[in-house]
Amino acid sequence: MRQGDLISVEIAGLESMFSGVPYLLVITHSCDISNSSEPFLEVLPCHPIAENDGNKTNGKNPRELHFTVKGDTCFSAHAFEKARLPKGSILDCSICFSLHSQEQMLQNWLASRYRRQALDDSINKMLLQMKLRSFVLKYSDCLCGIWLSSEEIGGSESTGDYQDFDIKLFFVFDTSDALCEANLAAFEGKIQKRLRDRHINQANVSTYCVRDDAFTFKEVMALTFVNFDYLSNDKATIA
Repeated sequence: MRQGDLISVEIAGLESMFSGVPYLLVITHSCDISNSSEPFLEVLPCHPIAENDGNKTNGKNPRELHFTVKGDTCFSAHAFEKARLPKGSILDCSICFSLHSQEQMLQNWLASRYRRQALDDSINKMLLQMKLRSFVLKYSDCLCGIWLSSEEIGGSESTGDYQDFDIKLFFVFDTSDALCEANLAAFEGKIQKRLRDRHINQANVSTYCVRDDAFTFKEVMALTFVNFDYLSNDKATIA
């Protein structure tokens, strides 16, 4: 058993505990599963849904994860529904599917609930001014995520405005999407227009549209993930 495995509730005999839920997603780290000193397994109930919301796939939303198994069956898992089961009560034969191939995404999603978006208030205001959330909605199915870097350039003459920073926005596209290249090319021109239309100073804000196979782990760790769940506290502003 590994992190990312899906346990059949029926085969595991857990229907009384998880009524109406077909599968449980194992979120305990694989190292802890194999460690005999860890007696429990942490799982999340997987709720069937009609279709995925692109804003909740690939770990974009820290509270809810949408994913697909068998190509077309969609599920939703909520972080707050975490449950613990005695490790010895789950047999390997109850494992039906696995998200292990998306282990890095799953681990990032589990950690994102406890991370805070460490951005200056002026940068948060700039992102809201861009109405970035509504803009990327059309591309949510093919975007892995958005990352940001900021370097202060105002020095002692800080104005409290985003123009005190050199800001870089990285829009990372999923190469497993058949339309990746077409969507990336279309998005590239439209994001530049959005900056102009929303009166964002492009001398301070640069945008980069990249494929996920060209976006390195070093960059992921060094940059700040743009969390729309965090930015959406003023829905009237960004709708």
